[in-house]
Amino acid sequence: MISSWLLSHDFSDSKSYIARITLTKMNWGFNSEGELILPLELHHEIAILVLKAYLKFDSSGNRWSVSNGLTQMLQFASINYYREEQGFVPWAWDCLFSLKLHIMDTKCPPWIQIYDGEVSDISDHHMIQTLLTAYEQKHPAACYLVIVMTSKGHRVQSLVTEGLQCFSTLMEHQQYAGAIHCLYYILPFFVKRSEELLSNQTFLKDVNNLIVADMGGTDIVLSNITGTGAVIGAVIQSFSSMIKHQLYQASELIVECAGPLIKLWIKLLLKVLNIQMTGNLGYRFRDSAKQVHFLLDIVVRISLSNSHMRNTVLDLLQSLCNPLLTSNASPQPSLWNKLFGSSNVECSLLNKLTLPEYPWLAWYVILAETKQKQSEELWNLVQEEMVKEPDISPVSALKKSCAYLKIAQPPLESLPIYRWGKQALEMPVSHPAAPLIWQEFFMYFFEKVQSSEALVVKSVGIQYLKAAPKFLKDIKKKLKETEDYYRNHLSSKEKRPEQTSPLVCADLSLIQSAFSENSVYFDLLKLFEAFFVWIEDSNLHLPNVCLSALEPKYCPHRLKFLFENQMKRPVIIDEVVWFDLVSIKQIKEELDQKVRPWSNKTVNAVDNCKDITYDIPLTKRVLQHLDKYEVEESLHCNVTLDLPVKQIEDSVISSKNGLIVLIETNQNLIFERAKSLTELSSRIKQLNNNYKNWVPQEFSIEDSEAIISKTCYKGSGPKGCSGPANFRLKVQKYIRNEKIHERIDSNRADHHVVQEQLMKFSIYELCCSSLQIENYIESLSEKMKTSNCEDAVKLRAMGVSLFYQQLESIEKNIEFVDGSSLSRQFFASTIEALGKEFIDSEEDQLLDLAKAILKLPRAGSLAFCFFKPNTASVKVFIDVYTFLLSSVMKYSPSSVIALFSKINLYCWLTEKKVGYCDRRNVFKAICCAILLLDSNLPQELLPVYDILKKHYTIILDYMFPELYTDAVKFLLNGMENTSNNLCHDMWYKTLICLGCKRLKESSSVQEIECDVKKFAQDLQLPPDQQMYQSTQLLNISQVKETMEFFHNWFTGKRTLNPNLYKKYEKCVKPVGIFLAILSNSLLSLLLNEDSKGVQNIYDLWKSVHELFYPWLHPIVKEDNMAFPWSDEESSQAEFMFRMFAMCIRYFQERLVEQNCERCLLSYLWEFYIEAYVSHGLRHYLVSVCHTEFLDLPWHHFHPNSEDIEGMCKVLKSDIKESKEFLAKISMKIPWIRVMESISATKPPGYIGKTLGTLGKLLILSGQ
Repeated sequence: MISSWLLSHDFSDSKSYIARITLTKMNWGFNSEGELILPLELHHEIAILVLKAYLKFDSSGNRWSVSNGLTQMLQFASINYYREEQGFVPWAWDCLFSLKLHIMDTKCPPWIQIYDGEVSDISDHHMIQTLLTAYEQKHPAACYLVIVMTSKGHRVQSLVTEGLQCFSTLMEHQQYAGAIHCLYYILPFFVKRSEELLSNQTFLKDVNNLIVADMGGTDIVLSNITGTGAVIGAVIQSFSSMIKHQLYQASELIVECAGPLIKLWIKLLLKVLNIQMTGNLGYRFRDSAKQVHFLLDIVVRISLSNSHMRNTVLDLLQSLCNPLLTSNASPQPSLWNKLFGSSNVECSLLNKLTLPEYPWLAWYVILAETKQKQSEELWNLVQEEMVKEPDISPVSALKKSCAYLKIAQPPLESLPIYRWGKQALEMPVSHPAAPLIWQEFFMYFFEKVQSSEALVVKSVGIQYLKAAPKFLKDIKKKLKETEDYYRNHLSSKEKRPEQTSPLVCADLSLIQSAFSENSVYFDLLKLFEAFFVWIEDSNLHLPNVCLSALEPKYCPHRLKFLFENQMKRPVIIDEVVWFDLVSIKQIKEELDQKVRPWSNKTVNAVDNCKDITYDIPLTKRVLQHLDKYEVEESLHCNVTLDLPVKQIEDSVISSKNGLIVLIETNQNLIFERAKSLTELSSRIKQLNNNYKNWVPQEFSIEDSEAIISKTCYKGSGPKGCSGPANFRLKVQKYIRNEKIHERIDSNRADHHVVQEQLMKFSIYELCCSSLQIENYIESLSEKMKTSNCEDAVKLRAMGVSLFYQQLESIEKNIEFVDGSSLSRQFFASTIEALGKEFIDSEEDQLLDLAKAILKLPRAGSLAFCFFKPNTASVKVFIDVYTFLLSSVMKYSPSSVIALFSKINLYCWLTEKKVGYCDRRNVFKAICCAILLLDSNLPQELLPVYDILKKHYTIILDYMFPELYTDAVKFLLNGMENTSNNLCHDMWYKTLICLGCKRLKESSSVQEIECDVKKFAQDLQLPPDQQMYQSTQLLNISQVKETMEFFHNWFTGKRTLNPNLYKKYEKCVKPVGIFLAILSNSLLSLLLNEDSKGVQNIYDLWKSVHELFYPWLHPIVKEDNMAFPWSDEESSQAEFMFRMFAMCIRYFQERLVEQNCERCLLSYLWEFYIEAYVSHGLRHYLVSVCHTEFLDLPWHHFHPNSEDIEGMCKVLKSDIKESKEFLAKISMKIPWIRVMESISATKPPGYIGKTLGTLGKLLILSGQ
């Protein structure tokens, strides 16, 4: 019957209401024996029933996302009306929370199995089709039930793969209560696998979003205006309640059972804090760290109730916390770095030296951090320096100690004595942690030190305070304030503990409690009185102090305790730390007041039904109540409520212009309100700035004179008194500037007026307009779903137009939208609702969306999430991509960068199986865009260039080498630009794509030669660089065509500009490397093609010679020999010769075993004679090649008669450097073997000719 009423009737119907009330009032709790009152199967059935009703109301879980965004505004406006449908969702969640579905909802959870990561005997028979379908659609309620009802939420393996995704889904739908409950169930299963959980970045960001969820609404606006600290709202309160309940529940078995959970919570919260501090988020709220500090304080307060848990927390923090010191040479790694991956070791664990708002957390953290090895070493050295030199200042002692340890000098405030003292000054005087924090301060204050150079043992703590007079003054003042607080507290009681009469209270336990409480306060008063005496009496720092002779006001037993236990500071046991002065009961009571009970888990669903007799069966009791009503009557409300928003008629939805006009009307009102709020906020800021500027000017110091008269001290003298003496003194007085004073008073009055206006700011009409716009969008969406195809297309077009109209309106009023977080939150929700329904996953809108984002950059940031180009078809993707490339120089760089960042080119290539033509078109478009940037690249477009470089390499590597020729042509065209900046960079990017990863401008010749040879031998990309395993390698025709193309290209350029090196000065090095790659690749391909070796050495030489010809060979111009380089470019020419010589050397190595009629060195010598041995050549231009050519393997050179004739030509020339070059290589030529070879293989005529030429050479050399 309940199922029928809930599922078959409208939510406003009385039967549906009765069904919900019935389910709410049922007792889902436990009886006195710890067993469920209602069977577990009924809990499961009701959970599925509520899910079905939820799906009937909202099948996707997203329907009320805009309304959720306005929840805080509605509460702020105090609108008492809300719709029945909107009340259903909270009821559904409350009902699900009250059911006992998870193993942890039992009275005694099996903690051992939970910590082991798996609870057996959990079946999945509840995974009916309804739940399974909703779970696959990522409905938030289904994701919650999958965790609590099935084995997926009871096994850590399933939680890793699916449970954390369910948690993320709840966060995406802003179901914070459900997310907190899921966290309650998930976290204990990861106790033994915490590293796996803490390394999940998505989970950590979701937890961070949950922690700062309260900071997204009006609370943060008021916080920014009033200057208050962290926002402790409903979400963070519920979060802390859950943690408290979970830890208390775990400790009910045995106290030690809560230890692992406490450690895991601390690690998780510190990890979230690290993410906030390092900026790994796209946003950051002001003071968001205080939210985490609040939760950490809750955890450590719970640990205070037991010494085992206190030791557990301290041990954990000591292993995680980071020293405040760093080495000048190399920072020492810490567990903090290993756990959080951070290299910043110069800040505290919590990024603060003190935490005034959370003293218990500060006590733990400072105690752990000051006991780090480096911190103790530094403190001991500073103490020794203070003992050796009594007059030295703490700053100087710290500097000398840091120099000795070879570490960077930390701030003086990081020394333990200052840090504990600062924490004591900033915390409230009434806090229970005060005596423990002051104890640690005096531990360092009275610490005995023995200098390495003297035998005297004494304390130098007073020197630290004397060096900071204001600090010492504040310490005394704080101790007096604390002393007065406890004295006033005791005086407010009528009697002291020892005077309390047992007749005051009839309850003996209350008498004992009051007596104990007053005793503690009396002890604290005496202790703080003693603290003040300790500060004042410097004799306590002397070596031999007789403690037994001290007066009672010194509290000698406490002072003796400090002196005897100085070396036991890190141990938390009751004999060392003054826990006798701390009331654990008071801590628990304060914690209970600060953190509300977790109602869904600790209180039964029915609190007001204690008089029900459970002897009567449940079904009979319900029927008895129903039988009381003879006639079924529907429920009526006698009060007429005015709807805050008007009903929407179908005619409004059918008219595009009418709908836009209505929405614009409501928008204008929102913009006006936002403008008013922005102006008021700006006015407040201006008044505050005026106050800061004027207050220092209100008073000024001026010199003045004062006359003081003084009479004789002992009466008149022997000569008589001549009257009082007048003294004229120069003094300084504070003079008030009346004009500034009047301005300050006026400013204060204006500030009060603006504050009054802010407090009276009306938000009712703003909320009504927001709801009206929401209803328009929702009605349009609903009507589109129920309309036929033709009408649905028209309605969709209206929704699309409305989406872009909203963006344009926001852009026009962006300064007011940004100035008010309320309006920005609303419009973000509106854009989200419209985008999800009409834009998301619609590829025909992708190009228009990109244009809108670029044209409306500030408003377009709200629509970035709907730009998903990788999901579009290939044609649409290419259109969008080419549009973005063409827009690089036209629109805001930040918007262009944001859109490019949404493109994953590698996934697009692999998933869409993009064809060759499409890939080539995209590649050419990228090349054109880079060429355009090369001519004009502003600083703000550098990220765009980096993205295009990445895309260039991805496409070039994909199915290499199909775009190899296009890349070469792009590089050559790029060299024609005047700047050549980007082309130089792209040359190296291309070389890296070819597998030469190490090559860069600063690479050595050895690195270049190694990479070039490796590529020539493999002729394929390295395995780690192959995005697609290509079967098509570089072939001979490709290499030869490229070499011929390069020869023709640079030969033609040289005819126009003889000095190639000057024109392409920035690209000479990468071009030379690429020429070497081509040459070596050609040889490898020839050798692979024919196992017998290269058949035609001359063709190989000709190809390489023509490739380098434009760069090395002089040409005749106007009867003069013109080199392609001048004196200034000689170093670049040397590099090109080095590459050429490297190729010849590589050829000779590979062909050394091959017998051929004429070797490569012979062709090289012929080239040298032809190019560089001519009359009139300048010797300094010719000498460029000699250094590189000398390193060639001339010992393999067997010159023939023509070669020897060339040597004679060198000797006849007037170039001294060439003669020296010939002399050096002649020493390397094996002449004896040369002649033996000629004699054995050549005919007599050839032998005679060779001998004649050789004789001629000898004669010339002798001259």
